[in-house]
Amino acid sequence: AGSERVLITVAPPAHLGEVLELELADRSPDRLLRPMLVVLSKAQGIGIPERPLRAATAGIANALAPTNDAARARRVPPPSDRRIADLLASVSFYLRRSAGPDGTTHYRFFHQALSDYMLKHPVRPPEGWR
Repeated sequence: AGSERVLITVAPPAHLGEVLELELADRSPDRLLRPMLVVLSKAQGIGIPERPLRAATAGIANALAPTNDAARARRVPPPSDRRIADLLASVSFYLRRSAGPDGTTHYRFFHQALSDYMLKHPVRPPEGWR
């Protein structure tokens, strides 16, 4: 009796960056994931191996953090091998893996549009993206 249906429509993602943002939005916040994605967005050639990825991820996380005293006190140390492996596995759909000259695995985004997007939005998605 008198019930109304409300239909809410959501536009599909317009580009690969939005697809990635939708997936990231469904996860609990992680202060290392987005910085790692920013590092991966800078990878060229066959990509970046895990060891330099670990150090660069911590560096980017600290560079992108707020600059107040409390944030400086919580500096992000380089993540463990296991932590980086877990983060890489969690976004493996978006990555290309290649063997390096020494046999180590190198990582980078599978599409340049993802790299461009993360470089443009290293801290958070653009305002009003959804």
